[in-house]
Amino acid sequence: MTYPLKRLRQLAGLSQAELARVIGVSRHTVYSWECGRRQVPAAMWALTLERVPRAAKLLEWEERL
Repeated sequence: MTYPLKRLRQLAGLSQAELARVIGVSRHTVYSWECGRRQVPAAMWALTLERVPRAAKLLEWEERL
């Protein structure tokens, strides 16, 4: 299963380390969210969507298909 955060990161063309740097968390935290070990807190979702807006729009469009 591909988790939405992973797909958003892929659409943005970012590595886990790059996304982690953009939102101010560790790469391990991004990995844990992507593999479903931990849930992404709502505040982090909001920050991610704010800082990676183009990928957020592509993800929204993709989910409509």
